[in-house]
Amino acid sequence: MQMQQRGGGGGVTHGLGPSAIAALPAYAYEKKGGADDCAVCLGELQRGEDVKQLPACAHLFHDACVDAWLRLHVTCPVCRFPVEVDAAALPPAAAQVVAQSQ
Repeated sequence: MQMQQRGGGGGVTHGLGPSAIAALPAYAYEKKGGADDCAVCLGELQRGEDVKQLPACAHLFHDACVDAWLRLHVTCPVCRFPVEVDAAALPPAAAQVVAQSQ
């Protein structure tokens, strides 16, 4: 998986690259009990909407919402657990950021 660095507003932010984000599986949401909300947009997840579930923590989000989040961050929007990234496949500077965040 890959990571990107972007500057903006005087700071540098680190997020996942497009291929890493695309590697996270998306599927159509099926309600299985209580209401689930997307923590990024705060909207309720509706049956049939495209969602992604982060592998390590299992939190659910709208596909487009979590993609936008992960372009800027390498952690879950809810629990801040690092999204799985293969540091060996990253450029050295990006791999160092991943190692420091764990």
